[in-house]
Amino acid sequence: MPTMLAAFYSLQATAQTPIRGVRPSQWPAHAGVDGSFQCRDGSAKVPIAALNDDYCDCADGSDEPGTSACPNSLFYCANKGYKSSEVFSSMVNDGVCDCCDGSDEWQTGVCENDCIALGAANRAKAEERARLVTKGYEIATQWAARGEASRASTQAELGALSQELESKRTELAAIDVLKKASEEVEEKCAARHCPPLATAPLAPLGCLSR
Repeated sequence: MPTMLAAFYSLQATAQTPIRGVRPSQWPAHAGVDGSFQCRDGSAKVPIAALNDDYCDCADGSDEPGTSACPNSLFYCANKGYKSSEVFSSMVNDGVCDCCDGSDEWQTGVCENDCIALGAANRAKAEERARLVTKGYEIATQWAARGEASRASTQAELGALSQELESKRTELAAIDVLKKASEEVEEKCAARHCPPLATAPLAPLGCLSR
């Protein structure tokens, strides 16, 4: 039993051992249950000691994620404090800083860790963007409120104008009635040879009373 427990804990420790250039979630796949590593494309099985030994054993380069031995492999940049990323393993230790944490230049040591500064700048930019969006929303809401108030005011003005128009129509109808009555009186006077209304205002009454 002690031997089995020791083997179990040894396997757990191996599964959690960091593998340079590999995502933490993929460490168990590189641990190797029988002391060997199965190439991810199934092309070969190599000893665990062959991982990152600067020699390309797997056709897909999966045994060399942390060196530049295999050009078709990928190197994982943790970039804590910023965004994780992947670069081609051929870019590892080439003297150029491709990962902001400098992990791709682990051998040359020419890179500084700029991830914290980049992360802070990125957060500041995101916060500024959020502030502008919030401000824009507030302005749009204000304009919408003003538009609603203007619409309500316009509706009220239209209502008042409509009432005034109806009143004017009523007045015009009354004037038309009076005009028609006046025209009828003039016609009757003309038929009875009454003096013009302008010169003899009382004549129509006399004519009409005959």
